[in-house]
Amino acid sequence: MSWKKFYNQFSIIIYLSFLFFWFKDNLPPLREINFNRHVFLLLLIIIGTHKFLVCLKRKPNIFQAAKPNSQTILALSFLALLLIISRLPWLLYYQGLFSSDDAIPALMAKHISEGKTPPICFYGQLYIGSLPSHVMAIFFRIFGYSPLLFQLVTLSFYYSFVVVNFFLLKKLFSFSFAIIVSIFYCLPIGVLKEVSFDNTLVAPFWLFLGTSLIVLAYLIAFENKYHLAHFLGFLMGLSFWTHPITIYFILTSLFILTVKSKFIFKRYGVIGLYFFLGFFPMIMQEIYYKFHLIKFLTAGDKYLNLIKVDQTAKMISRLFLPSGQLFLAIFLILICLGIIILIKRAIEKKQFFSQEAILPFFFFVFLSIYLFSGHS
Repeated sequence: MSWKKFYNQFSIIIYLSFLFFWFKDNLPPLREINFNRHVFLLLLIIIGTHKFLVCLKRKPNIFQAAKPNSQTILALSFLALLLIISRLPWLLYYQGLFSSDDAIPALMAKHISEGKTPPICFYGQLYIGSLPSHVMAIFFRIFGYSPLLFQLVTLSFYYSFVVVNFFLLKKLFSFSFAIIVSIFYCLPIGVLKEVSFDNTLVAPFWLFLGTSLIVLAYLIAFENKYHLAHFLGFLMGLSFWTHPITIYFILTSLFILTVKSKFIFKRYGVIGLYFFLGFFPMIMQEIYYKFHLIKFLTAGDKYLNLIKVDQTAKMISRLFLPSGQLFLAIFLILICLGIIILIKRAIEKKQFFSQEAILPFFFFVFLSIYLFSGHS
């Protein structure tokens, strides 16, 4: 066994050991095990720092290569300014945005920052992960407790989603299309305002993680960057731990790899292994609670009926448009026309699956799961 392979396996063992001791107090049978979890945290920091320095030494121009041009920097600065200005009234009266439910992740972050038992999931639940609260705990630890800080971090997560989505659209279509859609996301319209100020932190966070999955899958499938497979798998695990709704992004990413990339079984094995690493906290909980998450996600009414289809169509149209049959009809016609145009362009290019088809395919994945899911 080579030193590099041994070092990577040792790193994985240290990471899993840290997670085990970090979250063990959530499970009664493990609470009697006494060990200082910060030992593994320190080892992880040392290993992470060493790997970063090695990577920097091997590829000294890595940051220069990833540096965006002046046009992109200007666009991202404008989007940040637009996002803040358009939501300034809500930031000035931030205390009115909190409810008792919204306070739960804030309390979780506060408890984590104080050294109390870090939860695996939201208090009282077994399916929404605590990763956003762990991130928020770092900010609480550095800057202290503040509802305004909580709002700003939430908005930062949403802006991160806008940025990643901007780069995705820029690659799939054009700079002009990316900036137009991104401006739309920054406006406080309907559900966009609610999502950007989601005080549970979950919506902006899983939007950011999920869109990052699509970007990684695109880079692997269309630009042959196969070395990103383990990053994709790990991020899939983190995303699914954060919220099962990210299954839309995960399935879309896997489909992109399957139809566009010469992806051998070994690479799928790498994705599966690193998914396990990212999802490990939930696996600990699942084993103790006899796979509650699987039972929860597969319960409910999974049969398709006309009432559900009608409710879905109205729900989609009401995301951004006023209610009414006329607006619903216009919205659905525009969607159909857009899909027809993309299909026509794919036929002209003689491509079964082009990069432009990624977002329409995501829409189909969403509708399929949403319509047939017991927990729509």
